Amino acid sequence: LSNRVFQISIQASAPVLICIFSVNIVFGILSKAIPQMNAFNLSFAVIIFMGFFCWLFSLSIGYDYLNQLFLEMYEQLNTTMLKMKGN
Repeated sequence: LSNRVFQISIQASAPVLICIFSVNIVFGILSKAIPQMNAFNLSFAVIIFMGFFCWLFSLSIGYDYLNQLFLEMYEQLNTTMLKMKGN
């Protein structure tokens, strides 16, 4: 599991990163189309909301995968602790 930490972190954060990137692109287009709108200030609240929503959505979809990872992590930690104890 320790050799897959980077891969798992990218897989876990990818939906939120994609969502926030797409919101930034939309606000970039809006700021060019409507220069009177202050897209910079408005984007903060929308990015937080969309990031949180995407995070909750990705957690609900990936629950089984995360559960499997935590069980695997527990087994490896238990094995390591038993080896350190000497049994």
